[in-house]
Amino acid sequence: METPQFLTKLKVLRLRSRISSSTGELAQAILSSVPSLEEFTIDYITDVDILKGGGGPWVCSGLKKLKMAIVLLDTRAEEMVLERVGSLKNLTSLDLSMGYLSCRSLPDAFTGDNVMVYAMKLSLVTESNHLISQQMQQQPGEPMDSQSAFTPPSPLDIPELLQLITSYMHKHDVATCLRVSFNWYQAFLPALWSRLEINLSKYDPSGPPLPERDKYWSLVQKLILSCYGNFKMPCSTIKCRNLTHLEIHDTLYQHNWWGRTVLKNERSLAALIKRHRSSLRVFISNSDTSNNVLGAFSGCTQLAKLELHSQHFDSLQHWMKWYGPLWSRLESLTWNGNIQNVGISKKDQMDALEILSSKESTIIKYLDLKSSGYKGLTTDIIHTLLIAKSPELVRFSCDSIDGLGSRLVEISQKTPFGQCLQTLTLRSADMRRNDLKELSLLFPKLSRVECNDGIMDVESLKTYQRETPQLLTKFRVLGLKCGTSSSTGELAQAILSSVPSLEELTIDYITDVDILKGGSGPWVCTGLKKLKMAIVLLDERAEEMVLERVGSLENLTSLDLSMDFLISRSLPDAFTGDAMAHRTKLLLGTGLDKLRTLQRLEKFIAPSVSEFVTWTEAEASWALKHWTQLTELRGMVFDEQARKLLNPRLTARTVF
Repeated sequence: METPQFLTKLKVLRLRSRISSSTGELAQAILSSVPSLEEFTIDYITDVDILKGGGGPWVCSGLKKLKMAIVLLDTRAEEMVLERVGSLKNLTSLDLSMGYLSCRSLPDAFTGDNVMVYAMKLSLVTESNHLISQQMQQQPGEPMDSQSAFTPPSPLDIPELLQLITSYMHKHDVATCLRVSFNWYQAFLPALWSRLEINLSKYDPSGPPLPERDKYWSLVQKLILSCYGNFKMPCSTIKCRNLTHLEIHDTLYQHNWWGRTVLKNERSLAALIKRHRSSLRVFISNSDTSNNVLGAFSGCTQLAKLELHSQHFDSLQHWMKWYGPLWSRLESLTWNGNIQNVGISKKDQMDALEILSSKESTIIKYLDLKSSGYKGLTTDIIHTLLIAKSPELVRFSCDSIDGLGSRLVEISQKTPFGQCLQTLTLRSADMRRNDLKELSLLFPKLSRVECNDGIMDVESLKTYQRETPQLLTKFRVLGLKCGTSSSTGELAQAILSSVPSLEELTIDYITDVDILKGGSGPWVCTGLKKLKMAIVLLDERAEEMVLERVGSLENLTSLDLSMDFLISRSLPDAFTGDAMAHRTKLLLGTGLDKLRTLQRLEKFIAPSVSEFVTWTEAEASWALKHWTQLTELRGMVFDEQARKLLNPRLTARTVF
């Protein structure tokens, strides 16, 4: 105000003001009041300093060199801040580095411990970064100064790329990366705190006080709680305002003699859910959940996935109480439990079921129904009605429903159920062989089926091939659990030679006789990518021919030949009398070279060999040469030389 002419004389200013809270204000004041400035160096400026009400426009339009860190207190302000930098059209050198700023001292440079500071992303996904690059073109007639030229950032300076890298790192390594630079600190910090596990019964109150971690709670998105007995850490100390995923493990609701522990724990957990009702999307519990906890979910507007793995209801009315406020508005529901009907008349049950049948449909897309312990008729009826009330189902899993196949057929004929269904998993379900045919015709989008041996056999497959061949072109994924039945191998061969659209197959086993006998055709599922199937040899000399057939599946990315589910003593009885059954040895001398065509293989699991067949340096070198994309190799024993070759490239584990 007293000597304005002084401000018109300054051409170069280099200021080292350390990390003071007034540094940014000084930088803004200079840029908005010294029009003659050509070079300017100062520690930092914040978005608040640039954009606050009193901050005027930058008047130093002739500025050519600028060295100044920009720190964001609000990531949404980056575009407006870069627009202000872009107004300096004559810049030839722009240095926004902040290597001299210590990660630990940054928060203290601003307003308290609870303020998070951010580095600019300068990502191509935003339009704002172009504001600088467009203005920093070489001026006509001016030679380019190699030392002052703008240098593009390294790929490791891109926060999105660093965050992707963290998904493959151990937390100890992530913590080490925090100390590299401030940019890395900002990129790796969310990965360190996004998933947090707490044992509420082992918390030590004498340890580091939790309030010191308050500024990190906002980064926690997935919280896993476990507890045995009473809570030693009150849930009131947990405040994760961005929490989306909550899991409850172990005996969280363990009773003591007076029932006080469980009541206290339930109230504490219910309060925790209510505090995060605006962000919580997933809740998983392995313990019986009380009314207090279920009631807390009624206010969770974002809740989409609920898994209750041990949830029993004492009456049908108790279950129906939560239909409107909870079940009907979920996208994914897993329920393992039953409905008891002690002391409830048959008429009351039928009245309740009639009320339920008149209620609105759900929006459930993923439904998994299980039953544990005693299962009454009402549980079956409720399961059936819940299926009928879910017309948008994409994936359905179920077990132990009497007459499930006929019920599903009846439901799909009377309701819109099944029009969106793509995946059907039936565990120990009561299904007839003809049910799969009817369901496949009624469910136009069904392409993935996982079931037991009651739903498909060789004869039914031949019937499908003869009467409804279009059915066999629909299946993309088949998972069959048939046990050590003598027909399992025939079924595996029939599927591989008659379902051309198959991409994934899981079945217990196949034998060399099934593959090579006269009536067996070639495998037509050339697009198969994942195969889990034990190969049992009744004649060891047939291994090379069998592996040649497996090698014809050139698109395989995962091949699992393990037979852990087969007990060695029961193997002979599964085939022809007392015939000896053998595992494939998978050595170069027994036909391993026939698998050289599997050039896309990423995962290979061999059968665990009791004869201690060992891979040597020759087999290891062969695998590295022909399976160039392999990342996992398990199921065999390796000698020392083979292990030295394999360990740098992949996870090689022995049978021990």
